[in-house]
Amino acid sequence: MIEKGVHHTDWLLVLYLLSGLLLLISKLYHSKKFHLFLSLPFSSGLKNFEKEFNPYGGKDIFDMLMAINSYLVFGAGLFLVFNSGLGVWSDFFRLLLILTFFFLIKNFFTLFIGWLFDVNHEIAYSQNANLIYRSWSSIFILPILLVVTFVPDFFVFGQKLLIVILSASYALALAISIFRVWEMTVSKYYKIFYLCALEITPLFFLVFWFKDH
Repeated sequence: MIEKGVHHTDWLLVLYLLSGLLLLISKLYHSKKFHLFLSLPFSSGLKNFEKEFNPYGGKDIFDMLMAINSYLVFGAGLFLVFNSGLGVWSDFFRLLLILTFFFLIKNFFTLFIGWLFDVNHEIAYSQNANLIYRSWSSIFILPILLVVTFVPDFFVFGQKLLIVILSASYALALAISIFRVWEMTVSKYYKIFYLCALEITPLFFLVFWFKDH
């Protein structure tokens, strides 16, 4: 009997099941908040929802699960784009760690700068807005990942589609956080410095790193 080898998508299936499980637990844990989350861009009370979203504080399991899911989904999307889906789970894990540390370190520096200028609450608000829209986008990106991974004929087009969708999703999150920064009661020079030095420039470094590795 010839033993069947492990297909490269087997571990991705486990990853997608884990992502789906996180969404299911989130819905069961706080059904009302989950439905509000789905309608986030169209909700009249979205600013209050953004302010309350704080997965790093560890106060709300829902926020933590949605944030974790966003990292898994965006990590899987980038993995498929840059590795053509032929890598192993360790490649994905390495990418996920880099993605996670990138945002954690960026958040640390942005909050530190906010503390120096006595606008740490406003900066935290903009960072939470960025993360909540990435988390919101990840819910709708997950089904696309499934199709791209398990429909071979769709893969080449799916890679291009993922580039567009991942870019658009992050652009949305970045745009919302920029709006929140621009609403701050500080000089426009500080706002421009903050956006260029701590939002746009680090993103370019991350993209170039992924392309070279």
